[in-house]
Parts: sequence; structure tokens; C-alpha cells
Amino acid sequence: MLNAAVATQELFTTILEDASVIEACGDSVPSLLRYVPELRMDVKFILVDLQTIVRACFVTEKAYEKRYHLKNLYAGMLEGYKLLFGFGNMRRRTIWARIGEELQRLNQDNSDIASAFEPLKLKYDEISQQLLAIEATNTDRDDRNLTYHYDDDLLLVYRLTLRTDSEEKASLKYIEFVKILGAMLQFGNQIELTEAVLGHTLPQGNAHHDDFALNVVKIVAETLGKHPQLPDVLSEAVDKGASQLDSFAKYKKNVVTFEERVGEIINNEIEIPEFDVIKALLDIQMLVSFMMADMAAILRGFVGAGSKAEYPLILRRMTISRVSTLSHLIGYGNDEADSMWSGIFSVIPKDSYGLQEEAEKIELVLKGIRKPDDCDRRALYVHLIANKTYDSNVSAIVHKMEDVTLLSELQDSQEIIKICGRISQFVAKLMTVLSENARKSRIKSEQKLKKQMNDIRKMADRPNVPKVLRDTIRKHLDEIEPLMFSEDS
Repeated sequence: MLNAAVATQELFTTILEDASVIEACGDSVPSLLRYVPELRMDVKFILVDLQTIVRACFVTEKAYEKRYHLKNLYAGMLEGYKLLFGFGNMRRRTIWARIGEELQRLNQDNSDIASAFEPLKLKYDEISQQLLAIEATNTDRDDRNLTYHYDDDLLLVYRLTLRTDSEEKASLKYIEFVKILGAMLQFGNQIELTEAVLGHTLPQGNAHHDDFALNVVKIVAETLGKHPQLPDVLSEAVDKGASQLDSFAKYKKNVVTFEERVGEIINNEIEIPEFDVIKALLDIQMLVSFMMADMAAILRGFVGAGSKAEYPLILRRMTISRVSTLSHLIGYGNDEADSMWSGIFSVIPKDSYGLQEEAEKIELVLKGIRKPDDCDRRALYVHLIANKTYDSNVSAIVHKMEDVTLLSELQDSQEIIKICGRISQFVAKLMTVLSENARKSRIKSEQKLKKQMNDIRKMADRPNVPKVLRDTIRKHLDEIEPLMFSEDS
């Protein structure tokens, strides 16, 4: 693992060197050669990111933590694939497509130098076939979305987490992808050598790595790692979050199953408002449990990282988790009206003033810990390629991660962990109150129904009622009452 950490650090330090070469390229540099530093920069970042995830995955024995890292490994490979090769209509705009077009043009050139690019075109086609062979399915893309965004229905995320448990399967896919990435790096070097023979070379870059920022982040991580209680606290947090998640998921599955069974009995789909409320509250509990377990897993990876490059890469996942959680809980901008918390106040009983007050306080805290640049920062950290321009985001991501203000994410994440613990307690109280009110309402309804049935008995006992009818009414009432009334009614 030490060698992997060293390799990660060495790759990371060359990423901005490639970025500076891109900026230094002028019109005198042939188009094909200009693509080389961008290809190398993108491939190196993908390698560094995936190596960081793999290292974190294989140093833990916790099932939930492994699943968390494996989900991110699959999502990271898909993002890397999207950056280099693309999907659908975006494929023709990627760096790999531009290289292919330029090679095609050069090979069709009637000049004497065209033959120099024939081996490159053959290698390009070979790598392209390898990329097509591992192209992601729609299911893969859905899983990626669940990993980075969570979902309004947290059972979907939970099911993905449970089925993402094969280290062998993930390792094979990772090795296959990394081999292609390695071939791409070698291919870029071949382009550079071919162009050099023709007298074309890349300019020198002027990269500057903010070692001060990375060193500060490293010192903070090492200091946290020396805290005598932190390892146990984080370990317990992962286990507690995972345990709560299992419990709430089981509860919700039972509610959904019961709802479906009732629908089958009456041969129709039904909507029971009470069920919708329970499911919505359980989704909040599941979201909070996911976030707390994920944050603990990220922090364990942060304090156990093996190189300066890994620290900011791991911290960026805290931003992704925090902002994704807030997006569902309270929302940003126009999405606030559709957030989970927006419907809480209609659920709280009007006479539960304490719960109303607590909900308002929580809402203020949630709104207060949102940051103006949250969504932009999260989008940058998730998407390696800009969705509108199809430009690489890698250079911008690395510059952002080398800013010492990245450490503020530790404080921001601490704040959301605190409020999510408070939210979990609040929702538990609310569910207890709703359950008690439902019980009281049921008892009141049963008492009213029991009075009506007693009145029917009295009517049946009237002298003018025929004996056969009286006996039939009594028989039916004796059969129905045990089924309809609880012991406390």
C-alpha cells in the first residue's frame, strides 16, 4: 500500500504540469500534439482518484465501509470513462474523439508524412475497441446517480449498497480499466515521439503546486489521527449508521409490502395518506443514517491516507455527501419547496407546539449551513467533464483542492453531522406522537362503532323482532366484534 501511495503522489504532482503545458501551447504546435498533455492530465487524475478509493477500500474490514468505497469506485470509473470517451451524442466532443478525427485527417493527407501516423491510427482503433467493450450500461449509470445524489426513495440507494459487495468483481473491472488508461498514457507518449521525429515538440510548462496548502491539510489529518478517541468514535459511527440504516430500511420495506398486499386484496393500487407520511419520515431517517455512516467512512479514510494527494481527494467526497444530503433535506433555490423538510410542518399535529418549535429551529440551522457555492463546488467535484462545453474539469478540480480553504469542509461537515443527529431524534419523537395519535383515533373510532353495534343488539332484542332474525344478528355480531376491536378500546 505504501508503494501505491507514493505512485499516487508522483502522478498527482504532474497533473498541473500537464495543465500548464496546455496553456503554453500556441498555434505553432500541431493539433494532434496539443491534445497529448490534456489526455495525460485527464488519465492521470482518473488513476489518482481510483487508486485513492481502492487503497481506502482494502484497508478496512467493515462491510458497510467497503461497500461505500466500492460504490465510489464504480462511479469513479464511470466518470472517468465519460470524460475520456463519453456516451451517446457527447462522444464526438470528447478528447478521444478529437484525437481520432485528427489522426483520420493526417492519415488521409497526401504528403510524405502521412505514413508516420499509420501506426498511431492502428493503436487508436485498438484502444477504442477496448473502451467500447467495457461501455457502461444504463443500470451502471443509474447506480452512479444513486451513489453521488442519493435519491428521494432511499430504498433504491440501500439496495444498491447491499448488492455492491464483491471486491473480486470490482477489482477485475478496475484492473481492466486501469490497463486501458495505461495504454492511453503510452499512446500519448507515442504521439509525442512521432511528432518529435517530425520536428514538433511541446513547450515547457510553468506549473505551481501549492505545497503549503497540501502540507497544512496533511498536518491536520495527522493531528486528527493522533487523537486517542477518534478511531473508536469513527468506527462506532460507521457501525451505528449502518445498523440504523438496516433498521429503517427493514421498517420501510414492511410498510411498502403491507401497502402492496392491501392493494392486491382489493385488486387495485391504493394510496393511504398515513403510509405516505410514514414512508417520508423513514426516508429522512435513512438519509440521515446514510450521511452519518458515509461521513464516518470518509473521515476514517482521511486520517488514514498515505500521501498528500489523497487528503484533498478524500475531503472532496465530504463536500459531495454533505451537499447531496442538504439537497434532499432542505433543497437549494427553487428545489427548496420540494425538499423533505418542506412537508414536515403539515405532518406535525397542530397541538404539538414543542415539535413545531423544534422543526422551525432545525429548518433555520439547515438553511444556515448551506453555502452560496455549494452546488457549483459539488458539481465540479463530481463531474470530470463539463456537461455543456464538454471541456475537462480536471485542472479546475485540482486547483480547488490545492486551496487551503478546503479544510473548511471539515467544519461544515461537523455542523451537518450535529444537525442530522438532532433531526433523527426529532423524527423519532414525531413518529411516536403520530403513532400515539393514531392509536387514540383508532380507540375513539372503535368506541363509536362499538356503541353502534350495541344499539343494533338492543334493536334486535325488541319483542317485535322475529327470533330467527334476532339469532342471526347476534351470531354475526359475535363473529365480527373480536376482529374489529382491540383490547384497549
